[in-house]
Amino acid sequence: MEISANNLIFHTLTKTVVNGVSFSFESGQKVALYGSEGSGKKALLLMLGGYLKPTSGSVTTDDINIFSELKSYRSHVGLGEIDNINTLAEELSIRENIRFALEIGGFNYEDMTVQKILNRFNVKTYADTPIKYCPLFARAIASLACATAHNPDIVILDEPTRKLTSLESKKYWEIANSILQNKTVIFSTKNFDEARMNSNRIIALAGGRLIKETL
Repeated sequence: MEISANNLIFHTLTKTVVNGVSFSFESGQKVALYGSEGSGKKALLLMLGGYLKPTSGSVTTDDINIFSELKSYRSHVGLGEIDNINTLAEELSIRENIRFALEIGGFNYEDMTVQKILNRFNVKTYADTPIKYCPLFARAIASLACATAHNPDIVILDEPTRKLTSLESKKYWEIANSILQNKTVIFSTKNFDEARMNSNRIIALAGGRLIKETL
């Protein structure tokens, strides 16, 4: 399956956030959206995930516009935590957040399913701790667990290590790269080394435009 961004443009009332971005990649690739604050990474992530409709242009899978079959497309997408858009429930534990992620996705599950996810991500220590009391690393892993709980084909991660130390970031990607094998992963970062080490495709953005594409 080929996923394509086709001349994507997104305007707010006051500015152009994404301006004519086009690229394509095959499923199973790890794609990094690299750029500074305000480069358009978040808006582009949301459009690729089907959570933000472009002002013009399209996102297609094998030439089919995802917004024409949005419910079906989103069922294949796992969305990590995004500030002010898709956040973990602070008062709920990691276990409860995973349950909630499965429920809102419309998936049936058993308690054993949740326990297997907790074991897989090695967050058993904080399983029943409210998110607001969890260390930042545990929260980052919890976000990844929730995004992948329903075993999606495509995983969207917005600067997943931005609040972690360099050692924690390295550990995060060891876990993520192990679990996300054979999945399509699209993540954003301000760190070029992070993009280079954890992707096989880098889309460099500045001012809402694609300025360089690295294979």
